[in-house]
Amino acid sequence: MKKFIAKSVIFIVIALIVPIIALWYLYVTKKYESFVNGAEVYTSIKISNQKSKKKKLLLGDSVAKQLVMFNKDNTKITSLACNQAISMVGHYLLFKNYLEANNKIDTVIILINPIVSFKNNLDQLFTFHYFLKPFYTPKYKSEFSETVNNQIEKIPYYQASQFPFVKATNWSPDFKPGSSKISSFLSPISKEYLLKIKQLAEQHHISLLIYPPPIRKSLQPTIDSIRSSNANIDGLEKEFNIYFSKIIYLDDKYYVDQPHFKKKFLLTHPHLLSEIL
Repeated sequence: MKKFIAKSVIFIVIALIVPIIALWYLYVTKKYESFVNGAEVYTSIKISNQKSKKKKLLLGDSVAKQLVMFNKDNTKITSLACNQAISMVGHYLLFKNYLEANNKIDTVIILINPIVSFKNNLDQLFTFHYFLKPFYTPKYKSEFSETVNNQIEKIPYYQASQFPFVKATNWSPDFKPGSSKISSFLSPISKEYLLKIKQLAEQHHISLLIYPPPIRKSLQPTIDSIRSSNANIDGLEKEFNIYFSKIIYLDDKYYVDQPHFKKKFLLTHPHLLSEIL
């Protein structure tokens, strides 16, 4: 009986210690960045800190990333496109990283969906995992405005986002955002950080272009309503006049959901990104 108890205790200790050691190893080596949900965000952060001779930079959401993945003409552009859940704050931070890595570019392009992505006000279910874990760090906190910090503080356990055994796993709190009260298609945070991106581009004599991906035809009435409404785009009028003028519509059959394309369609249209840009 004593041997059984001893073996049981040893088994329990090992069962507890091994996962802890494994998680600590993943955290210290940052290997978790390659397989956790949102791995594409960590990939974009890494690329943003690397040197490149390319003169054009692309920022954008998962639709932009999807277009880049199947594009055959991406030799002249560096893509940091990843996911809309990083919000415009995340796109700004990636852009700033890229410039601080001493990259010399002449154009920064934001390729982003007009219905979902601009609405992001750091109030989404995925904010904890896709924004807080990668960006709520000493390196980036100084770039957070009061509006951003106020939104972050509404997220349960936001401080825990940097704990090793949280960051190296797919755990996130059960966060149920309240109903959005944003009337414009452009959230306060999106507008604030688009203006920051524009200012940063102007400081470095870089052209800023904000472009839409192709939109499914059934959403045209929604886009028309957005375009005709008071969109609160003060300071970004030129950019959004161009943005809305460039929207093209495709048959719904090419889409797997509201914004994303079917893989088969992209495989047969390998130059679609070049046509958009």
